[in-house]
Amino acid sequence: MKNLYFLIFLMGMIITTLGQHRNDIIPAHLSHKAEKYRISFDENSEMGTGQKQQAALFLDDVAGTTFYDLQSYYSLQNRMHVWPDGSIGLAWVMGFQYPNWSDLGSGYNYYDGSIWGTQTGQIVEPQSSSGTNYSSFGSNGEIVLSHHLLNDWQLSFYYRGNRGEGPWQNFTLEGPDTGIGIAWASLMVNGADNKTLHVNVKTTSSYSGQGSAFLYSRSQDGGNTWDILHQYFPELGPDHINNIPRDCYSWAQPLGDTIAFTAGFTNLNGYVMKSYDNGDNWERITVYENPFSPYGGGETPDFGAGDGTSSIALDSDGNAHVVFGRMVYYYDNLSTLYYYPDSEGLIYWNESMEVLDTTTISSYTLDYLEEGGHLIGWIPDFQPLVGWGTYYVSLTSWPKIIIDDNNWIFVTYSGVAPTFDNGSMNFRHIYCNSSIDGGESWNGMIDMNTDLLYLFSECIFPGLAPSIHDSHLHLFFQEDVEPGLYVMTGQQTNVTDNNIIYMKENVYNIPGIENNELKLSGKIQLMNYPNPFRENTILHITMESPGKVNLGIFDVSGKHIKTIDLGFMNSGNNVYNFSDKELKPGTYFYNLSTDKASYQGKFMVQ
Repeated sequence: MKNLYFLIFLMGMIITTLGQHRNDIIPAHLSHKAEKYRISFDENSEMGTGQKQQAALFLDDVAGTTFYDLQSYYSLQNRMHVWPDGSIGLAWVMGFQYPNWSDLGSGYNYYDGSIWGTQTGQIVEPQSSSGTNYSSFGSNGEIVLSHHLLNDWQLSFYYRGNRGEGPWQNFTLEGPDTGIGIAWASLMVNGADNKTLHVNVKTTSSYSGQGSAFLYSRSQDGGNTWDILHQYFPELGPDHINNIPRDCYSWAQPLGDTIAFTAGFTNLNGYVMKSYDNGDNWERITVYENPFSPYGGGETPDFGAGDGTSSIALDSDGNAHVVFGRMVYYYDNLSTLYYYPDSEGLIYWNESMEVLDTTTISSYTLDYLEEGGHLIGWIPDFQPLVGWGTYYVSLTSWPKIIIDDNNWIFVTYSGVAPTFDNGSMNFRHIYCNSSIDGGESWNGMIDMNTDLLYLFSECIFPGLAPSIHDSHLHLFFQEDVEPGLYVMTGQQTNVTDNNIIYMKENVYNIPGIENNELKLSGKIQLMNYPNPFRENTILHITMESPGKVNLGIFDVSGKHIKTIDLGFMNSGNNVYNFSDKELKPGTYFYNLSTDKASYQGKFMVQ
């Protein structure tokens, strides 16, 4: 057992050094020994062996528990929503009846603004299910999406009109044909009535020349009808990706009719799919590519790519920002895929950046990523690692990214934590990084689990609410007393109580953010007269410091109309004669921004 006094000292050391220290080369304390990569698992055989152990820790803000400890294979889908009144809905994958998991399904809890509900161990679904998604639905309701086996794999939606109370109603969505099941869905909800459902899935068998294919569906009336059903994207087909793995896709929070999701980010290519008309038409944006996608067989050198976990957010101009875990792979002469479990590096990319390739991602150094502004997470090397649990992802993984109204970026992820171990393995902690200049610079990593309660805790599968509420980040993660998974790797760990921890963090407590609170209202302001106006109005802009100014204009649905370059303005009062004959009568929202601050408001055109 480590000396507790020494650990407290090291925790203070972590807080003060994480933002400064990094690895130029994958450090010597990582083994860099390849292991055979697990290619696939049977859809209904994820059991292990072991004996249950009771978790010893008592933790505040425990929203739920589960013995089943695999929350996601790769990207974590949306599972939490915070409403304006401070109430919260949260769902997770939950099961207790090991080893067959006959009770597997969606755990659920509701926070009414003062207390979490009492846990009953009852799943939302009436049958064993997996692949949990959660979202707000309608004016005051909520919806849960998962999949289950009935003849073929299919999706089940459970919803109710009043969040936190009443019976769940449900409807289903089957695959495109007999014998073609669909599972591992990713759900996003938008629309004027918050009932437009966007659903991404993978098929559970061969489809359109792929071992499993990617399909998109849309319902604009809450699931009563589907105006887009099982749309296949050739841009994600076998000419580009051999096979779509489960959970290797993730939705962005929508910006009006601009929607986007990630796809891939494994040993194969990584893409963003983006639509400006709410899913009618799509464009593919390449984030990174490698010469072995699609893989054609034969031996390869080591190459850098993604570890399957990715997350995406849209800024106020509708530009995509992506984070994903870095992994190093190679194929041997028998076409067997191997990966390096010591791979590290959380990678950031946005649409203003060049397409990444295997040289930039690199199989041996993080230098190229750092030079390009892409490296935002790594393993600090001030103390050697003892070891780590097996998850088949990198040592810096499961990222979530959100962007607030000021275009401040917040990223959380789970990373192996030096100095925190049980003697044989290091624990993972939840880390956060942030940027207040649109991703041009980053404030540095902070460890969210330095409290004494987490000294011997494995903190994994972090999720974020899709927006900032009351100046707080709202996050959750799975906590357990042993590194590694019981599900899939039952030989490595025991069945334990896994706590689903809810945490909120004031953004102004985050280093790099705390001194910027006044920028919201003090740096830049706008008033216009007349308002309403027909074609012309005078913008009175007050600047606390000089800078280049842009005016973004959006309709009432949040759709981006245009961005106008207002040029360079001095500190103090500035006047700009705004004239636009193209704006139709109606209400518009604007985002006035500099490189340091932003200001939001609305005007009316008669």
